[in-house]
Amino acid sequence: MKRFIVIFLFGLVVVRGGVLLGGEEDTDASDEENLKQIKQMFQQTMQDAVTDEDGYETKVTLKDLECKRQVVAGTRYNCESKVNYETVCKKPSSECEEKPKRSSTCKASFWLPLGEDAKLQYTDDGKPSCVT
Repeated sequence: MKRFIVIFLFGLVVVRGGVLLGGEEDTDASDEENLKQIKQMFQQTMQDAVTDEDGYETKVTLKDLECKRQVVAGTRYNCESKVNYETVCKKPSSECEEKPKRSSTCKASFWLPLGEDAKLQYTDDGKPSCVT
């Protein structure tokens, strides 16, 4: 009987709000500032990865960014977003050929270590992985 009570109490400590400690959970209002930073970092990384042809410029936008968080000695955000690419011609219209809009689904993970001066950063190799 004592063993059951100890296991039950340990289970209560490990489970937080119905999610196992370290398991993914939805973000909430407390994550708002981190999610803004994530969106900026994610979008800038995707924009920097674009190589434009001469006379063309591609604008990258994120749509439907969704993140889950894991809390273990810091916070990890696992995010997925649809990434839209719109290429516009910067040359005279007679020299332009129309470029189709493209999109892909990309995933990236971000890490916020514990500490007052901690900064949000990419995990792993720092590159989102995408599927077109």
